[in-house]
Amino acid sequence: MRLVFLDSGPLGMLTNPRGRPKSDQCRQWVKDLAAAGVRVRVFVPEIADYEVRRKLIHIQAIAGIRRLDQVKATLDYAPITTDVMLRAAELWAARRGVPGCQRRALMRWTGIASWRPKLCCRSVRAIQ
Repeated sequence: MRLVFLDSGPLGMLTNPRGRPKSDQCRQWVKDLAAAGVRVRVFVPEIADYEVRRKLIHIQAIAGIRRLDQVKATLDYAPITTDVMLRAAELWAARRGVPGCQRRALMRWTGIASWRPKLCCRSVRAIQ
């Protein structure tokens, strides 16, 4: 099974109004993933929800907040826990080549593979 965690980039695209080509393509990509059924689960991480939501609140985009709530209700939700945040910090550092972190070995060990859909957002990561 593939687990896909949306970063704030693609999540923000999903809250954009219809008619914007990249947002429409990203929306279709997520629909296709969700339609894959038991082979793929798509998650909205709580931290990504926070990042997108704070911007929508700041610009008073009420319709965008409603769309974010709809996306959250449709996909799986990954709440923040201390363990998740500690592990996320380790993975972030490993991806940036911090001394003492061997990126490839760590990525193999955790099973994380970089995965980028065309025309969506480069900050998407999938865990297999």
